[in-house]
Amino acid sequence: MHRFYDIYGAQIPALRGHTTKKRAKSSVMSDSAAKAQVTKQKLTADVMHLLDQKFIVSISSPLELVLICHVKSLQVDDLGTGVQKHLNTLRSRGFEPSRIHVDPHKALVAPQTSFPGVEVDVSGAGDHLSKVDIKIRRLKEMMRSIVAALPFKLSRERLKDLATYAVSRMNLCSTASLTDGECPRVRFTGNKPDFKSELGPSFGQYVEAYNPRSHQHSNDITFARTEPCIALYPSAKRNGSWFFYNLNTKGYVRRSQWRKLPMTQMVISAMNADEGDFSIDTRELAEDVVGELAEGRQLLDAHPLSERVSVLGCLGMRLLAVMKLAIQMKKPRYSWK
Repeated sequence: MHRFYDIYGAQIPALRGHTTKKRAKSSVMSDSAAKAQVTKQKLTADVMHLLDQKFIVSISSPLELVLICHVKSLQVDDLGTGVQKHLNTLRSRGFEPSRIHVDPHKALVAPQTSFPGVEVDVSGAGDHLSKVDIKIRRLKEMMRSIVAALPFKLSRERLKDLATYAVSRMNLCSTASLTDGECPRVRFTGNKPDFKSELGPSFGQYVEAYNPRSHQHSNDITFARTEPCIALYPSAKRNGSWFFYNLNTKGYVRRSQWRKLPMTQMVISAMNADEGDFSIDTRELAEDVVGELAEGRQLLDAHPLSERVSVLGCLGMRLLAVMKLAIQMKKPRYSWK
């Protein structure tokens, strides 16, 4: 009996009929000593392109916190709004950004006077902000790995959610520049995440999430207590809630009570039926890697000789991983469009 539930999970009809509301509790432990004491922050920002979508990615130092914001276009107003969101996020926790380094993109250079108290430092033409460029490459590698593991096609509308999820995972990992061993998110919030709620689901995981409207229909036996959802990314709240994609309403919901279940063919078919889907093709994936290697060549030219060995090692490992992935994907189900 236990093996049956381990393999197939709980029975969906039983979940939709018996699930009751549980009181939401704080699932994080506050540690004020873990929060960074240096409030002055310097940001390095650049634009990340994913298919036809654009994102503003910035790194806050010495927090080493990665921030991301989707922008509609590369117009001055849209990019300025994205940068302002990053500044407001830091200020919400008591940190004060004092300087922001950007590429000489005309839309980033134009709003220099739109951020009071923040110095906008524009790099020279042809220069590369290696710190944020390497972080963007790591983000793309992580997202590419997640997409390759999904059993369904990922729609373009979920691309923003995937980017948010990848950044949330990256902020849970400490870096070599952080000597205290704490991850950037803990240094930023002072709250240590709960393993069960923060790392329980993963992007694309099928869950049955509790429907809060079910208590209003307690006498209606046709109203299900749970709804089929796809996990997207954690909300970073104390109650450990997540954002989900509701398969019934085709909209976003935030829930703090859910039950993970094995992926079924019905769920895969429902996700594949979404409009605007895209996929990965090994040929276009290789072209993407060639572009990253070209960027790596530019990074090599910008680095001193003593630092080129580590950059070359990263590029070699990246190329080896893609070659292994191409061999495994002899019959690709997906193709970048």
